[in-house]
Amino acid sequence: MPKKGGEIIPGSRAVDTVEDIFKKRKGYEILGREISFVNPATGQLRRYDLVVRTPGRKIIGIEVKSGTASRNAAQRTFDKLVNSRSSALRATGRKAAELNVTNINKVLLYRVP
Repeated sequence: MPKKGGEIIPGSRAVDTVEDIFKKRKGYEILGREISFVNPATGQLRRYDLVVRTPGRKIIGIEVKSGTASRNAAQRTFDKLVNSRSSALRATGRKAAELNVTNINKVLLYRVP
């Protein structure tokens, strides 16, 4: 995905690769890219590279890391909270509203060389 000026955004090819994986999975729907979620208790924001809906109607946030990139401590903490299902995290921002995404049920991490 080109940035202003034509250069490629770091990691965007890796996101394309993972998006292609989910496009091929029966019943999965790509809802969008770069969708943000918030923890209302702390105000912490987290944006996921891809957000998909499963055949069972669950919303999954997908973090894609390429090369030697890794999640920072805040990202790991937020993802752990989502996967523990112990908190009411909600979608936030224009993209989420346009796509009618309101919540998140799970986070997956994909590593692409």
